[in-house]
Amino acid sequence: ALGVERNLRLCPDASDAELERLYGECLALVYPSVYEGLGLPVAEALLAGLPAIVPGESPMTRFLGGGGIVVWPLRVPALAAAMERLATDARAWRACSVAARDAGRAIGWEQVGEAARRALGLE
Repeated sequence: ALGVERNLRLCPDASDAELERLYGECLALVYPSVYEGLGLPVAEALLAGLPAIVPGESPMTRFLGGGGIVVWPLRVPALAAAMERLATDARAWRACSVAARDAGRAIGWEQVGEAARRALGLE
C-alpha cells in the first residue's frame, strides 16, 4: 500500500557476518521504538560504527554518547530532520560514526543486563 516493499529486505536468519555486511551498507540505524528497553540492534549498529537515531525517552540514550542523534519520540519532522542531517552532512556523519564505534566498544554485557533490569522494573 505504501510502496515500501521494493525497498525492504527481510533477513531473519542473517549470520553475524551477513549482519555486519548489512550494517555496513546503511547510512544510519533509525530506531524510533518507544517500547524497547534496550534495543540490541542499537548496540550492534554502534559496534559497526553506524550512527543511530533513537527516541529521547529511551534507555538507549545512555549508551549512545555522540554516536547518533536523539529525537523526541513519535515526532516525524524531528526524525526526518535527523535522517536528513546524517544523509547530507558528511562531517556530522563521520563524527557520529567514530563516536558510535567508541560507544559500541564501551557497551558490556553487564551494562546490557543493568539496562534490561531497569526496563523490566527489577531495579
